[in-house]
Amino acid sequence: MTTADPAGRGLDPDHIIGVCAQPSGTGRPQRVHAACRPAGIRVVLGSRRGAADAAAALTRVGYLVTPSAAQRTGRDLLVTGWSAAGLDSRLAAMRAVMHQIAGSPSLTAQAAIGRFREAGSGAATPQEAFAQARTRLQAWVHARTGPFVPHDPAAIPADPRTALRLSLTRQLEDQIEGLIGRHLRVAAHAIALYMPLSQQMEPGKAQRTAIRRAGITFHLSSPAAQDTSPLLQDLLQTPGPATAPPRPPTRPHAGPGQIAAREFPALPTTAGTPEAAPPAARPGGQHSPTGRLGPRH
Repeated sequence: MTTADPAGRGLDPDHIIGVCAQPSGTGRPQRVHAACRPAGIRVVLGSRRGAADAAAALTRVGYLVTPSAAQRTGRDLLVTGWSAAGLDSRLAAMRAVMHQIAGSPSLTAQAAIGRFREAGSGAATPQEAFAQARTRLQAWVHARTGPFVPHDPAAIPADPRTALRLSLTRQLEDQIEGLIGRHLRVAAHAIALYMPLSQQMEPGKAQRTAIRRAGITFHLSSPAAQDTSPLLQDLLQTPGPATAPPRPPTRPHAGPGQIAAREFPALPTTAGTPEAAPPAARPGGQHSPTGRLGPRH
């Protein structure tokens, strides 16, 4: 277990590596090297683009990040501590995400079944449609909140107000992961119900029935109460970047389910499998294949 740094910045090198190692704009996990320095944690990425992606992810999570003054390659970053303003911004984004996905617990089920039904979607099997929905839901959340990565509970900033903000973000990570799990359980059950139902009735009715029954199973208050079909267009059209920034609501009084449906990105057209989707476990750690902690100086 990595202990808090001597300067009291609350920096956890393994957490920093895990955040940086998330898939970059190329869609592949990055290789990361990190080393403790007197001024903070120096991080070295494989490319300038990778460094830019890592800096954005670190900033979104709440870190203070600057280019390393000791290196001019454009691939080196220096993490010097936590930003109170950055943590406040992340807390606001996390609360907004929680509100949106809590208000639309059946949206992922609608997306998964709709994607499976769509001709030429690339989802040849229900499992592939589910994997695509899972991948895009996680990417949608992390694009707004920053990635969720294991952390060392002993790495705590010396400033109590910053430490409180950081603690709150970690609590919200757990709550959001619980909501994501709820979405995925509903989606998995609904798509399993849809297959036999689609042999007995027309596909649209089978989809609505499957989602309603999945909602009953998981005690959703109104799994199909909202007519989200016009709002799922983005979900079923040509995919855009998974990390695109959130778009403002077009209607000022839209409910959380409507907002989530509008912002939730379209599922990819390339078939995926559950094994190809990002793992549920949070990446990172000294033994992660994506990076290792360098020698302390």
